Amino acid sequence: ERQALAMMDHPNIAKVLDAGTTEGGRPFFVMELVKGVPITQFCDDRKLTTRQRLELFVPVCQAIQHAHQKGVIHRDIKPSNVLVALYDDRPVPKVIDFGVAKATGQSLTDGTLMTGFGAVVGTPEYMSPEQASLNNLDIDTRSDVYSLGVLLYELLTGTTPVDRKSLGKAALLEVLRIVREVEAPKPSTKLSSSDALPNVAANRGTEPAKLSRLMKGELDWLVLKALEKDRDRRYDSANGLAADVRRYLADEVVEARPPSTAYRVKKFVKRHKGQVVAASLVFFALLAGIAGTSWGLVEAKRQERQALAARQAEAERAEGERRAKQKAEAEAGKARKQAEIAEAVKNFLERDLIAQANPLDFGENDHTPDPELKLKTALDRAVPLIAKRFEGTPLVEASIRRAIGKAYLGRGLLAPAQVQLEKACELYRVELMRADLADVEVLVRGPYIEVMLELINIYPSLGQRQKALATIPTLEEQVRLSLGDSPEGKSVLESTASIREVLEGKDPAKAIKKSQELLREMLGETFSEPMETFTAAMKLMGQGKYPEAEVALTRLIEPRRAKGGAEVMLWTSLLGEVYRRQGKYAEARASFETSRDGIRKTLGEDHPSLGGCHYGLALTLLAEKKYEPAETESRAALAFYERRMPDDLIRFELKGMLGAALMGQKKYAAAEPLLLAGYNGFKKEEQAIPARGTAHLPVTIDRLIELYTATNKPDEVTKWRAERAKYPPTSRPVAPPPREK
Repeated sequence: ERQALAMMDHPNIAKVLDAGTTEGGRPFFVMELVKGVPITQFCDDRKLTTRQRLELFVPVCQAIQHAHQKGVIHRDIKPSNVLVALYDDRPVPKVIDFGVAKATGQSLTDGTLMTGFGAVVGTPEYMSPEQASLNNLDIDTRSDVYSLGVLLYELLTGTTPVDRKSLGKAALLEVLRIVREVEAPKPSTKLSSSDALPNVAANRGTEPAKLSRLMKGELDWLVLKALEKDRDRRYDSANGLAADVRRYLADEVVEARPPSTAYRVKKFVKRHKGQVVAASLVFFALLAGIAGTSWGLVEAKRQERQALAARQAEAERAEGERRAKQKAEAEAGKARKQAEIAEAVKNFLERDLIAQANPLDFGENDHTPDPELKLKTALDRAVPLIAKRFEGTPLVEASIRRAIGKAYLGRGLLAPAQVQLEKACELYRVELMRADLADVEVLVRGPYIEVMLELINIYPSLGQRQKALATIPTLEEQVRLSLGDSPEGKSVLESTASIREVLEGKDPAKAIKKSQELLREMLGETFSEPMETFTAAMKLMGQGKYPEAEVALTRLIEPRRAKGGAEVMLWTSLLGEVYRRQGKYAEARASFETSRDGIRKTLGEDHPSLGGCHYGLALTLLAEKKYEPAETESRAALAFYERRMPDDLIRFELKGMLGAALMGQKKYAAAEPLLLAGYNGFKKEEQAIPARGTAHLPVTIDRLIELYTATNKPDEVTKWRAERAKYPPTSRPVAPPPREK
């Protein structure tokens, strides 16, 4: 900084008076004392008008231009580095703090520290887009022009283009992305939408409405040109910015935007008001003479226009009636089609599904009525009839397949549900391509979106993560076409973005929290008490507040325990997980066993939640060192997930858990291949999605070290300790396995 300042001699840059080293060898410099305050504070304290602020801003630009001519870029221009002090009662701005300046043409000293690769230098709110790049070696004087634009923006509006609060909440990489990509709003727009406008206007000695009008046009153009993300479109120098400010103050044409003819005329009139008034008087005198001789013609034209307007009004009324009639007919047609589809679905369900269990049914049915018929059997019998019976009516067929798919889904039968929903999805997709199809939004696109949402929720539970990821882009495209920028459309898109984050192995806690917020937002007043309590419990778990989550789930379960049912069993499983995370292993074991047996009874052996019960129970038993029952539950969980989710990461964790249970029984030979299989699986996953694999590898390696220590294999112990050193100390992840939504 000393060397940078020594090269400059400008009245608006703080001077260096002396420099040297102390007797102890420490460098020092003596700098001009600036008894000033930041430029924004100075302007607000003295209630400076917009014109006075612009006049004070011009010498700041000139000071920076002087630094640029000396080959120095400041790179940290902000209010606290531009101090204003009074000299003979005249405000004089002084630029200070060249501590992060960069020499453009020469090294400041032989030991100058140049910006290194990946470093970021500057203050985020005032940083140029090129400074926000992780490799910001290519910085030139236009970077300071951008920062001057931010300073001018704040002088005019009282705030920076990018909200400080949003930057304060964001991570570093997100802050840099905002600086590089988010365009600054016009100063006039920023003011008109700000709650602080009255206070900002008061600090500038004017009224809010007048201040907003003053910003529109020239000042908007001028500031936004300085804030161009593409530096080739900015002012090419600080002098260029200062010159345009001076043009504005002199009522001359600014160069910030190619001016229109009307704009040029307006500026000409403002500069030559006296001459224009004189010319106008002559013009209006001539006009008055012409008006007297033309009155008859004008009156005739007026009557002609009135007659034409009457004819146009009549035509518009007739056109409005015709359109209203068309709309009513279209609505009636749409209602008829919806009623036809609903009636067809109702008839099929009554005749081909429910009738199978009705002993009094004498319809055309290939099966003997059975009052004890199971729903799955009835569904399986009804499915083959669909294609033939509804050939030529694809929308009816799609609706029925969707109803059958949802019925399978309710019983936890995901595989047959997937088949029916995928067929319905394909039928809707084909119908959507028919350009002549009427009421496409209501009859096709809406159901198409809903079916895709259902499939995206099914695929992960079947271990088909890639299918879910491949479906999301199509879903998002249809949502944009159907709902546009509406709140409903944004809610669905945000929800799918959260699902994508989970599927890609990103932060699941963040995604789950976002999904819960969206659920409450979409359901609003219909958000039921059980769902509200359940969501509250999930949020408390995500925050690590397990005692509070235990209270919420107990309040949810106890009034319904006697009645039982699938929901109570699922909530009981979650309560078991809350107990386990608190170390209440006896209570956790009882909850998991109750849930496991209840799910088998109510939802069957194939329901996804059954695997979660085996998993949670196995973890609990391992923590209690009950290794034999832990082996039984680990084997049951592993068999379940290998059958239902053959490519999911949880299989490798379960192999490690089974190996740990065997090791606890001193069955080392049986445990070793399972632990190695778990390690290899996680290692492969780490290469594909680092966050997912790396989270589990340390625990698996610790178990291998324990195994080889117990079996007296020092070479293996040394090898695996070296591998373990690659990862930080950690405890085994406690997040439960994926459960069906």
